[in-house]
Amino acid sequence: MATSIPKEYLTLRAGPSNNYASVYDNIGSSSVVSACSDARPRQLNPERGRTEYKKVRLNVTQLSVSITDQRFTIQRGPNAIPYATAGDHFTVSPQCIPMGTFKLDLTGSPFVVSQETQWTLNASSPPGTSQKQSIFITNSTYIGCFMDTDERLLPSANFTGDYVTVESCVKFCNSRGFPFAGMQNSSQCFCGDSHDRYPRAESEAECNLPCVGNAKEKCGGVGRISVYDTGYPQAIQGLCGGFPGRCYPALKAKPDQTRLQLTLIPSHPCLQPLSPCKNEGQCEAVGGRAYRCRCFEGFSGFNCEVPNSLVCPPQYQPETCACDPVSPVQCFGAKFIGDICQTKSGIAKVGCAPSNSSHVSLFNVDGSLGQQSVSCTPGTKLVWCSVWDNDRVRPSWGEADNVRYSSGLCALHHQCLTCTLQARCKKYDCGCKNGGRCHKITGECICKDGYYGTQCETFDYCSFYENEMGYLPCYGAGNHL
Repeated sequence: MATSIPKEYLTLRAGPSNNYASVYDNIGSSSVVSACSDARPRQLNPERGRTEYKKVRLNVTQLSVSITDQRFTIQRGPNAIPYATAGDHFTVSPQCIPMGTFKLDLTGSPFVVSQETQWTLNASSPPGTSQKQSIFITNSTYIGCFMDTDERLLPSANFTGDYVTVESCVKFCNSRGFPFAGMQNSSQCFCGDSHDRYPRAESEAECNLPCVGNAKEKCGGVGRISVYDTGYPQAIQGLCGGFPGRCYPALKAKPDQTRLQLTLIPSHPCLQPLSPCKNEGQCEAVGGRAYRCRCFEGFSGFNCEVPNSLVCPPQYQPETCACDPVSPVQCFGAKFIGDICQTKSGIAKVGCAPSNSSHVSLFNVDGSLGQQSVSCTPGTKLVWCSVWDNDRVRPSWGEADNVRYSSGLCALHHQCLTCTLQARCKKYDCGCKNGGRCHKITGECICKDGYYGTQCETFDYCSFYENEMGYLPCYGAGNHL
């Protein structure tokens, strides 16, 4: 892209049926008696149309969508309707439900609509009235209606109560670290790590029971569960109208200027303080949680964690230990024995990182059987968190599922009584004295004011007092204590 404003097309993986914009076909009645209904005889709205989008054009520098680009669309009706807009010539009063509808669904991409975006309504009223018209915008993380059995689709945590709503269930599961939440039988909430154990229901209508905490929401059915993602909402729906009226996306700071602004999902792995890509690999977002790593020469594996040699090259040290399954063999974790990576099954894969062993040391902290978390000693850094199932019950490729490297947390989401955790810790030690700080890359000591020497071992009395006190205590240069 030889341009200062590069543009690309973003494939909408949720499909055109979930990414559309429309203006209602018919003109509504302006009569008070027959308000909120089509005019009789029928009058077609000359602005009518429906446009379904397969892809949208994205300014990759500004992350803004060109809503009028209709290169990859399906057109239904006489007029092309810009993406994420809707309207009608029907909504004669706020009591009418707007008939103009739009939906955008960015599921499968790493984007969400920016919180700086709003929808602006530009609407008129019938002659002789000053009624304000209507706009309804809703966010949703709804995935779909699924079949369920006594062996739950989402088996990890649950609660039942007369206050169950979609929001309360999603918050409950999110606060416990589960990516999916589900509602069933009006009053039950379930949480889990995946939702692909059972197939979707034949019809969304099978999840038709109202939530006990909010009868306007649906909370599954009998043997059916309404499943939601607990992360950031990537789907937005809108109902807009007037007499006539249209709504369009705009920045909150400039509500009269059309702009659909996107942003990367804040919780995406590529945006975290510690990249999931090891050995300086480049992290690329490819979905809401998904990513891929572009590895430097000499490394491979999903996270660039595998050196092309089984032995770390010079100036590298073993930091990560994982298991590569060889079909039909499953992996049940991995751990270091000293600096050697071991597994009970599969192939041991060690990840090497550039490091100078003269001032950098690596060591392991092993938890006891069934212990939920372990940590490195104060002053050291967590670089890897391994899990090992001693009884081969819980499949794992080696990294624990509740790791926060930025805070040093090495833990499991859910208790495993047959598992052992291991923290791989890094310590920098340059032998600095008198409060000197070890430079992590070079191994040199960065001395406090007044000290010098390779290990900050010498105090320069004269220079310190000359700089700090403003007078000459030694009456000459080069006097050191």
